[in-house]
Amino acid sequence: MAHAGHAHGVPHASCSPMDEPDASPASRGDEPTSTKIAVVRFQPATEVELGRIRASDESAAQSPSLSAVPSSTHLIEMSTPTPNVDTPAAVASPTPADDTETAKGGAADSSVTSAAATKRAACCTPLSRALRVYFRRWRGVPGVKGPGAGGHWLRRVFPPIAALELLASFVGAVLGMATVAALHYQILLPRALAMVIGSFAASAVLLYGLPAAPLAQPRNVLGGHMLSALVGVAVRVLIVEQACESELHCFWVGCALAVGLAIFVMQLTATMHPPGGATAFIAVASDASINRLGFMYVLLPAGAGAAIMIFVALITNNLFPQRRYPQYWW
Repeated sequence: MAHAGHAHGVPHASCSPMDEPDASPASRGDEPTSTKIAVVRFQPATEVELGRIRASDESAAQSPSLSAVPSSTHLIEMSTPTPNVDTPAAVASPTPADDTETAKGGAADSSVTSAAATKRAACCTPLSRALRVYFRRWRGVPGVKGPGAGGHWLRRVFPPIAALELLASFVGAVLGMATVAALHYQILLPRALAMVIGSFAASAVLLYGLPAAPLAQPRNVLGGHMLSALVGVAVRVLIVEQACESELHCFWVGCALAVGLAIFVMQLTATMHPPGGATAFIAVASDASINRLGFMYVLLPAGAGAAIMIFVALITNNLFPQRRYPQYWW
């Protein structure tokens, strides 16, 4: 080897021959590969050092080994695992950057979860829970379906019903209302009396359309009308006429009290009849033809008209084999 540069004081760099790997990394599997790197320190060479370098070069040429590396040269051994390219299970270890991204993602998920929990807690106050339970009742009873649920739209609008049932309801309603109306206009009205009130039309729906319903039985029909009439007349006389001297602002108060008290009394005496509320309302809000009757309103038209309609219901409902009226008397 020529060393002309060393003789003239040129900085000399020398490194020992590297150990050649005996096989490729892929052939050794996942075993780490040792790589030796020569780190060179540059400095002016003296004659003594040049002589040592020449001797070491000659010995290295004859038998290359690491012992021929000069003392000024330091070897650093780095072991770098070489992944096996033939093995799909080789996965690179996470880097600090990956750990940072993972930590940020976990913090974001935690903040979202915390925000959702806070929102749920804010929406789940006792008042909001009570409102949700309350409005949920508006949906109806779960599993209970009405006559218009499912099927063809004609079936939903016109549920199937026997023709004879329709005929029985029609005949009963016509005969019942005709009886009380004829008595009213032909006999009682010329005598300043009354037999017809609007609540009787509602009673006809129950008596002739739903004769088996508990609200259509004689106890409910007769008791509901008479008790409601009594309550209505009492409110009219005691509150509207005497306490308020028939001022206009007292009529709406009297109408509301009459209906509310009528329902209360019917529930208390087990004589609930929905048209009874109208009977109490009419006693307060009607014109002079009803007002001048006073407490006679309880017997005529309320009591007498209800009794006549019950009598017609006994006749017409029992003419049809699928019906039986009443279910009970008292």
